[in-house]
Amino acid sequence: QAKAMEEKFPKKQIAFWAIDVATKVGDRIDARKPVGCLLKAKFNLADKLVYSKIRQKFGGRIRIFVSGGAPLAPELAKFFCAIGIPIYEGYGLTETSPIITANQPGRQKAGAVGFVVPGVQIKIAVDGEIAAKGPNVFKGYYEDEASTKAAFDEDGWFLTGDIGRIDGEGNLVITDRKKDLLVTAGGKNIAPQKVENILKMDKFIEEVMLYGDKKKFIAALVVPDFDWLEKYAAHKGIEYKGHSDLVKNPKIVDLISRRIKAAHKENHIPKYEEVKKFILLDHRFSQSDGEVTPTLKMRRKNITDKYKDQLEKLYEGDGGE
Repeated sequence: QAKAMEEKFPKKQIAFWAIDVATKVGDRIDARKPVGCLLKAKFNLADKLVYSKIRQKFGGRIRIFVSGGAPLAPELAKFFCAIGIPIYEGYGLTETSPIITANQPGRQKAGAVGFVVPGVQIKIAVDGEIAAKGPNVFKGYYEDEASTKAAFDEDGWFLTGDIGRIDGEGNLVITDRKKDLLVTAGGKNIAPQKVENILKMDKFIEEVMLYGDKKKFIAALVVPDFDWLEKYAAHKGIEYKGHSDLVKNPKIVDLISRRIKAAHKENHIPKYEEVKKFILLDHRFSQSDGEVTPTLKMRRKNITDKYKDQLEKLYEGDGGE
């Protein structure tokens, strides 16, 4: 999409038309519905003009991708499946060596992490936590009896710490990390990753971390995509000396605010899950500062501790409206 935006007419229009066609085809494939003749004809034309070039960018011989480590946006899963590069999302932990479920050819489902692999069992606890059993599950943490005991229930099931459910087709769907769930002052449970992933689909936003446990509304730390932000600043004639100067500019803050509100509306985010206030950071989360893991997963506690004073100030005053 970013590449298409830089093209001139009519290439830009063709690219976005092709994206729309692939999205419709992907929706039908994912819903196990047939693709109509007219849509199929459009798809075949778009394949020659656009999709074949995308496949060639990946070498032209790619059969599948495998995704894991963090949630895959359903929109991406559907699009790539439609154009002939299916992404099979899987799920597991280091403690499960490391797989529990995976999507399979012809049975992949966007937003789900697939079926349980042979020899493994899972169950969903009363509180929604996923528990697993099988020969792949570890015996315990090295010289740490307390942590080992806490990791298993009384029947020997390993407690993953993830919240999930089984859908009507037997796919496991991950909702969030149990420890990451936010409970608002009004008693609403919020799975932050869902909203974060929606907001990260915006080209101007690179990373988001929600905050608001036991608060009246949800706030967030937002890391912008500085490449796009700099292009926007150049287009609007916004002068700045560095990223710190750029993110403080009222026009930039207004841009991000409008993009967040648009994402809320487009994705039908409930009012209690909406980001009411945010802090726009002038740098990316850093591994050296302990903000992300080597695989770039956010260390929420470390990030929260670092920015807690700034985040708490967002709750002073008008209540976020």
